[in-house]
Amino acid sequence: MRLLKVRVENFKRFQTLEVPLEPLNCLVGPNNSGKTTLLQALALFDFCAHHCLTRVNGSLQLKRRTIPPDEFYVLPISNPVELWTDQRTMADRKQKVIRVALTFDDDRTATATVKLDYNRFGVGVECSDESEEWLSQFANYRIA
Repeated sequence: MRLLKVRVENFKRFQTLEVPLEPLNCLVGPNNSGKTTLLQALALFDFCAHHCLTRVNGSLQLKRRTIPPDEFYVLPISNPVELWTDQRTMADRKQKVIRVALTFDDDRTATATVKLDYNRFGVGVECSDESEEWLSQFANYRIA
């Protein structure tokens, strides 16, 4: 499985960002242009994916979870709202959801979501294909 595209919404400095990927990529830019933020978005996706995958009666399933801030070790932050664009978790009386969507070379997609629920992180993952075969491949996929 090769990653073709990353789409990020409401994460740190990016209201929206879409990055097409090639077999080899190099992030270049001035300080504070978002290079590290893009890598952190990928790390966030990996964290969500592997915390939401669970075995139920021998088969893999995706389950939404809530995680307290002290167990949300994926990114070094002192306050949970630091993950959201402009440090705002609400807009127009609605919760802003962080989304990191990946598109793979077989046209399958997976989207990790993060929202803040009473100072706990609500994390989830949705895949365009939730078959046992795909979830098995997905479970072995690591972003490093």
